[in-house]
Amino acid sequence: MNPEVRELIEKKRISEALKFAGKSDIEDLYKVGEAFLQSDPIKAEKILRRILEIEPENDSAHKKLGDCLHDLGRYNEAESEFKEAIMIKPDDVEYHCYLANLLVELGSERYKDAEKEFEEALRLKPDDYWTHNDFGVLLHNWKRYYEAEREFREGLRLKPKKSDEVSIHINLGTLFEEWGRYKEAKSEYEKAIAISRELILTKPEVAKDLARAHYNLGTLLAGKLKSFDEAKGEFKEAIRIFYEAIKNEPELAEELAMVHNNLGASVCDSEKYKEAKKEFEEAIRINKGVKKEDSLVYINLGDAYGKLNCVDLAIENFKNALESNPKCADAYQNLIRAELIKKGVGLSWWDWWQTSRSKKWIGVFLGFILGGAIIYLGYLVYLDYQRIHPNLLILIAIALFLLLSPGIQYFKVKAGFLELEARYHPYQEVRYRKM
Repeated sequence: MNPEVRELIEKKRISEALKFAGKSDIEDLYKVGEAFLQSDPIKAEKILRRILEIEPENDSAHKKLGDCLHDLGRYNEAESEFKEAIMIKPDDVEYHCYLANLLVELGSERYKDAEKEFEEALRLKPDDYWTHNDFGVLLHNWKRYYEAEREFREGLRLKPKKSDEVSIHINLGTLFEEWGRYKEAKSEYEKAIAISRELILTKPEVAKDLARAHYNLGTLLAGKLKSFDEAKGEFKEAIRIFYEAIKNEPELAEELAMVHNNLGASVCDSEKYKEAKKEFEEAIRINKGVKKEDSLVYINLGDAYGKLNCVDLAIENFKNALESNPKCADAYQNLIRAELIKKGVGLSWWDWWQTSRSKKWIGVFLGFILGGAIIYLGYLVYLDYQRIHPNLLILIAIALFLLLSPGIQYFKVKAGFLELEARYHPYQEVRYRKM
């Protein structure tokens, strides 16, 4: 390789390196294309295609071009390049794994194809722990939990390097959490945290995995185990680590915003709405810094404002959620409810009635009272009583009112929903898309 080209690449002066690279020097062009892959994938594509014009059977160039096209979002072309690399060098485990992971990204309809690629990779190299990990991720996505657990555990059994062991523990924890095995999930996240803390002094790049483990543990504690105080501590630790890591990796900002959102949700569940509001607002501020809009954060902020009886601000945030995601059904439902509350259509009695665990037994009790009173009234009529005791009529009226009022409230609320859905319908067909 040309020493000048190597030196310029090391100094991140890639455009200058390209000038020194020979037009037909495959090695120089490959290294320059590889360097451009991070900063300018379009230029990288041109260079890699130039290499393939000179040497069509260059499997490394096909694979690297597949990486480039993947980064550009051109997945079908990327798939073709990975397959081309495999045709040239069918026994390369890495090529099969890259193709498999791309197929996983393409969705559940390609999972079967991805499974075949992972199986071929493991046939070629059964002791590749990272292939077992990636195969486990596919099986987890596919809801094949027992098989996914087997692959993750096999990956751990093969003694991966410590930084990769952290990732596998996090993946296994995520699997257990979705599976409902919460104690085991908690244990896996704690193992990931313990290993990361040992490594972080010598391997600062482990920081983001450490932050993710704290984040996942916090989400588990808040969402499933309802240990809000413990969760708060985990989220705050994740935030601290992300703020340090973000100095070198600005792309972690989106994950930092997610942690603030989940911390806000956790303290909101603890009925600390003002504190929650600050966390949601911080998440929105970070997202705006990276030009990202997250409808969920706006919904959560709107909900916090609603709990603080700031209905106008709640409505404003639900509308912001709809602007960021026009088909977000949750945002529509919350907006409609807030609009109804603002218009004075009460939802509190209806909400209580619909969510009350005692609803069934209250209905049975009132039914017995009403039924008994009506039977007794009929009996009195049958006996031709001249005068029916007014207390009996009052009892019947009360029972009827209590039984029918939720239904009356329902129609009142339903009318409000229908009126507002005419304005805010989430599934209106979009026939023309503006540029």
